[in-house]
Amino acid sequence: MEQKQKDAASAMSKRAKKPSNKSNFAYWGWGGGAAVLVVGLMVILFWEPKADKETRSIKEIPVNDEVLIDKVNRLATTWQADATPFFDGFTLKAVKYLGTNAMDSKAKIRACPVGKVALLRSFDARNKWPECFKQPIVTQGNCSSSLALVAASSMANRFCIADPSNFRSLTMSAQQLISCDKASNGCNGGPLDAPFKYMKDNGLVSTDCFPYKASDQVACDAKCKDEPHKSLGYCKVNSMGNVMAEIQLNGPVLALLSLTKDIFVYKSGVYKPITETSKPLLGRGRRRLMHAVKIIGWGSTDDEEKVPYWIVENSWGSDWGEKGYGKIFRAHDDSGVLVEGFVMAGYTAELPLPPKKKDELDDLDDDDDDDEDDSERPAAKDKDIDDLDEEEVSV
Repeated sequence: MEQKQKDAASAMSKRAKKPSNKSNFAYWGWGGGAAVLVVGLMVILFWEPKADKETRSIKEIPVNDEVLIDKVNRLATTWQADATPFFDGFTLKAVKYLGTNAMDSKAKIRACPVGKVALLRSFDARNKWPECFKQPIVTQGNCSSSLALVAASSMANRFCIADPSNFRSLTMSAQQLISCDKASNGCNGGPLDAPFKYMKDNGLVSTDCFPYKASDQVACDAKCKDEPHKSLGYCKVNSMGNVMAEIQLNGPVLALLSLTKDIFVYKSGVYKPITETSKPLLGRGRRRLMHAVKIIGWGSTDDEEKVPYWIVENSWGSDWGEKGYGKIFRAHDDSGVLVEGFVMAGYTAELPLPPKKKDELDDLDDDDDDDEDDSERPAAKDKDIDDLDEEEVSV
């Protein structure tokens, strides 16, 4: 009997201690949970993922990617982004392979005979020669034809500038270059000088005579029998000051734009590459992919930054950029995307004989703006141009 009493007392003692253990456990449990909750809220409020690290492949990322557009509009200080209808349905992989080809490094292209001129602080060929810029912006379609389009349209502009009374409404057929010039390589892009050589040797009929079809399956015989317009020469410009002078004196020029992941969604402002989104698109051998544009002028922003830019006409439709035009950062080094060291121009008159000495074509002084003084800015070195010749081109 005495043992049973002891056992009962022991059991009661154990049961009496359990509520105390539970209450202690509950106390620490609730306290620990509250601490975890506070830490979690702080993480949510103050922690950001590592630069929105991209985990998708280029096969999966659309050109008009909402994540990319949002990131640009949060981080870029000089430009804004938005979707471009022309690229609806395109992925970054698809847009890379619209067509690529290597530039012809063996081509010997003479320098343009640019004379001395007082460069303006800002210039827009559309304002100086408005009668020569009435054609609508072209959409190149699923054809790597930017080189043909820019060469033909800039040549037509220059004919009008040289003789507006006779060539005010002149257009020149880019489709003829695509369909008839084997060197231009159809919708796959070709050497930078190929369309200029063809225009000099054969000339181009009008766009009405041979409309643009964005296809290299159109036979050359499809063009009408109109008399073609031939250029009388072509040349290259290889420094910023000379590019400006050539445009100011004679009209638009053709330049190459290095393609980046975000250039396709440029909408307004001055496109200036940013580390987080402006990764270059690379082709075979991990070489940059390029695209041809027409430079029609330059300027700088009106704010305190005075960001310098080129004005370019593109071939991605009027919904890209500012109604088909864009302002591209005008760099004094390699930080820009527009290649300023190798620019092409067609001529409507015979080019004068080249100078006997290489140094007779000096870089030009900007008499109006110390910030634009090119007298101290060296022209592109031969090595720079040789390197450029080996770049990959998407045109």
